[in-house]
Amino acid sequence: MHEMNTNYVYFNSVEKDFEILSLELDEELTRKKGELQSTYNQFNKLTGINDVIIAYVNSEAVGCAAIKFFDKGTFEVKRVFVKEKFRGFGIATEMMIRIEDIAKEKGLVSLIVETYKDFSSAINLYKKLSYEIIENYGQYKDMEKSICMRKIINDNKKNNN
Repeated sequence: MHEMNTNYVYFNSVEKDFEILSLELDEELTRKKGELQSTYNQFNKLTGINDVIIAYVNSEAVGCAAIKFFDKGTFEVKRVFVKEKFRGFGIATEMMIRIEDIAKEKGLVSLIVETYKDFSSAINLYKKLSYEIIENYGQYKDMEKSICMRKIINDNKKNNN
């Protein structure tokens, strides 16, 4: 593919492009996970998401990532998705870096994320970005097909201003 002109845009609310990309993500997850996905759909509502990054290539929305409040000091990474024909160009990595920057600006201590145990590309992305596997949290506690990860983004020892 020729050189891509990729722009990353921050939104402090759920925008139409984010809703459309989320629907595409849900469709892909249903194709890959089948009936099991219906159990997960309840955890993927867009309610409460106020921080979104959307990747645009030549004004086409091709990817998204978001964070959502989980508990004091921790937000959950949600809805990380890149359209299939745009994968392998570092778009997901760039969106994650920008999401982490937003989280740092908010003074958060850590980010957590859940993915499916069979999604090696997602797991590899998070590992590459220094996320570590943790015990399944919250709604994923008893989901044996889930894998949960965490990254400390603000070490309070360094932030004694």
